[in-house]
Amino acid sequence: MGEVKATKKGSKGLLVLRWVIFAVAVFILFAMIFRTFSKAFYTRHIVIEVTDKAVKNDKYMVYGKTVDPEHLPKSYEVTNSALANRYDSSDLYGQIEIGKTYEFIVGGNRVGFMSWYPNIYSVMEVQVVSDETEYEDGTSG
Repeated sequence: MGEVKATKKGSKGLLVLRWVIFAVAVFILFAMIFRTFSKAFYTRHIVIEVTDKAVKNDKYMVYGKTVDPEHLPKSYEVTNSALANRYDSSDLYGQIEIGKTYEFIVGGNRVGFMSWYPNIYSVMEVQVVSDETEYEDGTSG
């Protein structure tokens, strides 16, 4: 009776679609692995004046502006990290107060289209006096 046969053109299109889906899946997998290692091992010190805190999509978020002439707005998250051996995100988030200036050690980068934020690993309150930063222990830098 009416037998349906796949044409070569149709099967090529299906094969291309499968390869595209496979490539996208591999890209997402590598991006997630890179993010995990980047957040744990690419750390740096920054000084931020905290302007707000919130819980967004089950993440502790900290918003602030840089302590420099540009006062750039920045967003950070406070999450646990097995690779960084840090499991005290709730306690750390509770230490941060709006309106104060801190030196943060952060890991990772901001990737807007994926809603990824740098992760805060440690906090030290600082006093900004003109062009110098004075730390809680009395030293300056």
